[in-house]
Amino acid sequence: MDMEAIFKGMAEQAAKEAKRAKPLPEAVVMELREAAKRYARVNPFKVGDLVTPTTGANIKGQGDPHVVIGLRQPTYAFDGNPGSHTYGLRIDMRVLQIIDGLTVPFWVESAMFDAWNDPDAPAGHELITLPEMESARG
Repeated sequence: MDMEAIFKGMAEQAAKEAKRAKPLPEAVVMELREAAKRYARVNPFKVGDLVTPTTGANIKGQGDPHVVIGLRQPTYAFDGNPGSHTYGLRIDMRVLQIIDGLTVPFWVESAMFDAWNDPDAPAGHELITLPEMESARG
């Protein structure tokens, strides 16, 4: 590929990005305030809860179920470069997710997650968490 083609591709990409509609400032402020509330809350989840990354989180798997397998007092991870999205993460929850048929555990910030709701569940159906299932068994 020659330099002219590379620059042409870059110019086309820049034009596409410029045409993309930017959200209204009011919408951005509202979304930031909601995110701030999630970060200010105490982790609402317990082991066995089904969760999914919240809309707008920089985590893959939004809408897919994850199960909470561990909780800890929040600790901050100062790995990576200051100013990057991974620098200063408040790690307080461990989850499992199925990725390409593999069960993958990882630590996350609970503020980036919401309760998962099965989109195929019948109306009025409530999820039963793992601890509820165990206590029902006796």
